[in-house]
Amino acid sequence: FAQVVYVISSLARVGQAIALGMLIEQFSFTEYNDDGRNDTASPSNVRRGYGYAGILVVCGIVFLLCKQRQFFITYRHGMHLRIGFVGAIYAKLLRLNSISSVTDSIPSGRIMNIASNDVERFLHASNLIMFLFWSPIEAIGVLILGIHVIGLSFVAGYGLLLLFVPLQFYLGKRFATLRSNSLLLLHTTS
Repeated sequence: FAQVVYVISSLARVGQAIALGMLIEQFSFTEYNDDGRNDTASPSNVRRGYGYAGILVVCGIVFLLCKQRQFFITYRHGMHLRIGFVGAIYAKLLRLNSISSVTDSIPSGRIMNIASNDVERFLHASNLIMFLFWSPIEAIGVLILGIHVIGLSFVAGYGLLLLFVPLQFYLGKRFATLRSNSLLLLHTTS
């Protein structure tokens, strides 16, 4: 169900961008009446402008509601995963304490703290895993729509955006190594 809600929110976001473009075009459009005078503020033009503004607002509300629902659904699934893994680790820890004297030197509270911090990643991954599949599809759709609306010059700007993807991967890797180093320092000092 979260995928359906995500598709609806993506369509609302694209509809919002199209409505905003039409509204801006409506402001820049100049219409002349039979006398040759500027007739931009005619009732039909004003109604059309209000219609585009209304579409913009409705698409924004649909996007807001769908995005929050999608976040709630995926967060709840992540919580189920996290609780299940922490429960399994805790059950295993209780069995290990009763049969082994090796774990006497390490308090079970410290093991549970380390485990719950590591399992927390499942919670964050559940919110983001859907984007792994849908983001390329949405990017191709935006590329096709941009070429259709703007023309081939859209490809230049789109290509520039794609050049930043390797930079984002590098920065993500760098932050992950810094985070793991800080966690190692945290675990060794406590």
